[in-house]
Amino acid sequence: MDTFLCHPEKMSGSDHVTLLTPGEFILLELEEIRAYVQKSPLPENEAAMEWIRLYSKKFRETWKPFVAPKELIPVMRAEIDRHRWIESEKKRQDLGILAEMDWIFNYRKFFFEHYRELGKLSQRFFIDDSDYFNTENSPQNSENDPNNPDNFSINTEN
Repeated sequence: MDTFLCHPEKMSGSDHVTLLTPGEFILLELEEIRAYVQKSPLPENEAAMEWIRLYSKKFRETWKPFVAPKELIPVMRAEIDRHRWIESEKKRQDLGILAEMDWIFNYRKFFFEHYRELGKLSQRFFIDDSDYFNTENSPQNSENDPNNPDNFSINTEN
C-alpha cells in the first residue's frame, strides 16, 4: 500500500494532525513519484507519467485538506487545538486526532473563507475541494484535455 493512501495524520508520528504548506505538499508528492520511479521497471519519464496518471488525483484528494498557506498554519493550529479541547471537555476525555480531523473536515472551509474575506488568503488558494478536481466541465475529448498527463508535450529539440 502506498504511504500516502494512509491517513496523513498517521505519518507525523505525533498526536497532532500534520499541516503542510503548499511547498511541503509539492515536495511530498515528488517524494512519492521518486519512490515509484525507483521501483518501476519502466524508463524514468514513463514511470513518472504512469504515477501521475494512476495516483496523482488520489494523492491530492488525500492530502489537500491538510494544506494551508504558511502564514496561516499557526492560526489554524490554534483553532484546531481549541476545537480539540472543547470537544474533549464535552466528552470528558481527550479525543485527540479524532477531534482535530473533525475540525479539518467540518470547519476548515469556513476558516479559509473568513481569512479570504479579510484579504489574508489568496484567491489562488482553493478552499473548496470540489474546485480542485472539477470534473463537471472537463473536456469530452481527452485529446484536448489539458489535465490529461498524456497530453503534456515535451520539447526534446535543443
